Amino acid sequence: MERRKAALSALFLVTTLAVAGCGHDHYYCCGGPSGADPSGIYEGSLTDTVTQQSTPAVAVIDENGDGRMMAQSGSYYRFNQVNTSGYNVFSNVLVFPGNGSIIQGSLNGVLTQAGLSATIKASGSDTQSLSLNFDNNYFLSSSLPTLAGSWTYTSSSFTLNLSIQSSGAFTGTDSNNCSYSGYFNLVDPQYNAYSENFTLSCGTASTSYFGLSYFIPAAGTGSNATPAMINFLADDNNGHFVSALLQ
Repeated sequence: MERRKAALSALFLVTTLAVAGCGHDHYYCCGGPSGADPSGIYEGSLTDTVTQQSTPAVAVIDENGDGRMMAQSGSYYRFNQVNTSGYNVFSNVLVFPGNGSIIQGSLNGVLTQAGLSATIKASGSDTQSLSLNFDNNYFLSSSLPTLAGSWTYTSSSFTLNLSIQSSGAFTGTDSNNCSYSGYFNLVDPQYNAYSENFTLSCGTASTSYFGLSYFIPAAGTGSNATPAMINFLADDNNGHFVSALLQ
């Protein structure tokens, strides 16, 4: 894929939006549609076109066209081989509604100066309108030692603790008495996306999970400070997923 030249930055949990002048490898600055690159970290919203209900969403698409997205409403999305034709973007989608099932769907849209505008159509579901802004954090280089340390995610109903080694190996436990054992790997060291694979063991059952993560550096000072975070997204390709913003 052709490399991008500039970007926009944002994340709905780190709410500063900064606009750069030139999209990422779009015709606005880069001389035509050939080789438009959809990879990146994105934030924005997902809207039901029938009910008009909108929910925040974050996504990551790596340099191989593999993608994951999480909506704040609780649905998880797996993009398989995101491709482009000019500025048009298309992909098969697996929708995980959070009840242990999977719905087959498709994504069709266009790369814009801000990021990505698309629709997601899934069997038996309302069409979803997706509006995402490119996050400049994607331009951070990736390194396994960057992820090293002890990380925790806590919500009202779920807690996950991970211990990550500088090699990318990690172990963990969650509030469902399940254990995690696996590895992070680099996709492209120039960009801030990591693949991960791990075994999730609950009682006598063990399941393989695969996904993508990205690192969010600490920012601000004093009362405005936000800690470093890892957005951890993975699924078992069979209706179950893990989504956690680790701190």
